[in-house]
Formats: sequence, C-alpha cells, structure tokens
Amino acid sequence: MTDLSPKQSDGIPFVVVRPRFGKETIYATHNFCDPTTWYSESERVVSKALTQTGSVWASGDPNWIDMLHGKILDEDALSEDQQELTPSDPHGYAVIVTVDGVEQTARTPFASSGGDYTINYVTGEVTSAADWTGKDVRATYSKATTSGWILTPSEGRSLVIDLAEIQFSSDILFSDTFEMTVYGNADFFAPQLGLPTGTSIPIENTKYKTIDQIIDEAVEAYPVIPPIAGPRGFTSARQIFQFHYGAARTVWSSLGMTIRISIDGDQPFGGERATATFYCLSKSDDGPENALKILTGD
Repeated sequence: MTDLSPKQSDGIPFVVVRPRFGKETIYATHNFCDPTTWYSESERVVSKALTQTGSVWASGDPNWIDMLHGKILDEDALSEDQQELTPSDPHGYAVIVTVDGVEQTARTPFASSGGDYTINYVTGEVTSAADWTGKDVRATYSKATTSGWILTPSEGRSLVIDLAEIQFSSDILFSDTFEMTVYGNADFFAPQLGLPTGTSIPIENTKYKTIDQIIDEAVEAYPVIPPIAGPRGFTSARQIFQFHYGAARTVWSSLGMTIRISIDGDQPFGGERATATFYCLSKSDDGPENALKILTGD
C-alpha cells in the first residue's frame, strides 16, 4: 500500500505519535559551576615539576579535569572517546604522578583512605601519604582553559535534537551571559566570503543574559528535586526546565556543524550545578546538498 500521509522535507510525518527509529544518544554538558569538569577545550600538561610545601605538592595550575567522581554524565565513556578519537595522545584526562620517575597510585575515588596521594582538583595540588622531600615529583594532567562545551556529530553522522533540558541548583549565582552558538562550514553557509576551505563560522547565536530569558524559552518545568543526603548526593535543590522543538533541530557533519555552549567571561557560575542535556537521534548524514535543502525547508 502506498503511504500517502503528508511528510516534511526530510520524510518525517508532520505528526509523530510513536518514537522515531534510530540510535538514541544523550549528551550532557559539563557543569558550568565547576571548572574541574570543563574537559571539552582543556589543555594537557605533561610531566610538570611540582613544588613542595610540607606534604602538599603544587602545580600552579588550578582546575585539573576530574573524570573520576561522577561530576559529568557518562564520564567513563567520554574518557574512552578521547582515547579513541585522539590516538596520537590517548590520555583520557587521567592524572599521572611520578616520584623520581616511578608512577604512584592515587587514592581510589570516594575512598577515605589508601593510595600514595590524594588530589585537590580545584587548586591543582597533590598531597602525599609518604615523605617525598628531596625527590623529583612530577604530574601530568588536563587543566581547564575555557568554559566552552562542544557538541559535534561523528564523521558521516547527523544528530537530530528532539528536546533539551537545562538543570540548575537552587543556589546558582547566574553572574554572566550564557551563550549557545551553532557553527558551520563557510563553504556551504557563506561561500561569498571567500574564506579558506573548511573555515568554521558562526551561523546562529543565542544569548541568555538572565535566567528569566531561559524560562521564557522553556515549555515545561519539572517539580523541584529536593536535596539528597550522602557523600554522593547534593545539598541544593535542583530546578529543571525542558525545551521541546516543534521542528527537530539537526546538526550535520557534512556541513561541518557543531554547537558550542559557554559563559561569555569564562568564569564559573556560583552555586553547585548548571548543566544542559540534549536528547538526540543519531543517523546517517544526508550529504551536504540534501542537508541544506532540509535546513532551508526547500
């Protein structure tokens, strides 16, 4: 039987009453209140000599990236992705401390004892369990540079964003502008500029100067989640605002598209937590010609 139901330009029915077919993927940003989670644009520091004050050894670099204590959704997979996508430097954001060239063992995450040392990720310091005085103590680590978080589809794939959520802790201090920028390849979006092939340019920008502007765009708010006790819980209630897209937003790898979310001044918000989550469908890329037709509605 021929399907005569009306379709959008990408073949999707105008009314979708069942989940769409494909691979569901969920991407959550880092915590914009906590620079130790800002992995996307972090910088790798290799074998830096540490300076001693008693049992504390300092790097001089604050905000080491912490991918071990449950601060970011699916942090283990993100570490594995880094190693897979960067075979020339597959570090997985790990911290490595050596004493006279011998690698030491860090205390196990969430443990109250054990290990050769503990890490203060905020200050970029290591506290030794034994006396390392007079020894050559060095650390390799990733450190935060900017607040930018990047969403990029894999090569040959596109990401269809059906909905998104913003999560804030009730104690958040929204102290700067929150910005979302969509980038694309100038070859497709602005060929008239004559830029070098492959140049990435901003094609859409949204700025949220106040929390009210975020609420204005949201279509739904969940009940407040109260504090949950315990060392792996949280102390400030969580607020969740959801965004539904009447027209699903697609990010195509063939068009060189990425989404970057950041704080304008690259200074963390006050409070416990500020994140965003994107619920996506990953599918084969339509190719640049078809993708442009879908994007423009032609």
